Amino acid sequence: MSGLRLKNHESFGYKTQIAMSEERIITAATVTTGEKNDGKQLETLIEKSIKAGMQIETIIGDAAYSEKGNIQYASENEIKLVAKWRIKTQTRV
Repeated sequence: MSGLRLKNHESFGYKTQIAMSEERIITAATVTTGEKNDGKQLETLIEKSIKAGMQIETIIGDAAYSEKGNIQYASENEIKLVAKWRIKTQTRV
């Protein structure tokens, strides 16, 4: 991410998400504003990679990619998703 992240997790700037082949060749990229959720870019990255001629069998990502929608998308498209399970905790007020 390029930009500034404040203590309250507000972000200014932008983020770049990339998809790479096993050979570490970039097959897709997205650029978003800093506050956007990384995991929401997964489907776009996969679709761009497929358009570039890639066959997607496995996705490896951090916890941001383990959200329910991505798990369902990967399952429906017979893609193995490897990502740390994101546990949402409740914040007390």
